[in-house]
Amino acid sequence: MESQVKYSAEVGRGYIYFDVPLKNRIRCTEDLEEAHDFLIDFDKKWNMIGIELAGEPAKRISKIAGQSHVFQKKLNTDGQIYYAFRLSNEKIRTTISHSKAKNVHFHFADPCQDYIGVRDFIGIDIFDNSFYSEQYLVGD
Repeated sequence: MESQVKYSAEVGRGYIYFDVPLKNRIRCTEDLEEAHDFLIDFDKKWNMIGIELAGEPAKRISKIAGQSHVFQKKLNTDGQIYYAFRLSNEKIRTTISHSKAKNVHFHFADPCQDYIGVRDFIGIDIFDNSFYSEQYLVGD
């Protein structure tokens, strides 16, 4: 299996795939408004297929580049299955979702500040079991 997390030292960017690379065509790429170092790739049905990271978030994922199955299957308090990816156990201070993909939450250890946004990326939760493959995300 091709790695789920990639990093290029040449350009200082990383990528986390939520689905098999190139399985779905990218419809568009959009910014995550409050996180200036994030670009989100969507398919034609507005499913998030991956994120490109720059700056400090890219450096943080460089340590796990080449890995696959980086998500863990979890249950929330309502018994709903979701998939969690964490770079650290730091306390989540800010959670952000894109307006077109509210079922994917990005977590940060720093508070969101006007004009600066957030920078201390620590993880992702995916709450959509209809599009994302458990086999791809967690390897079960």
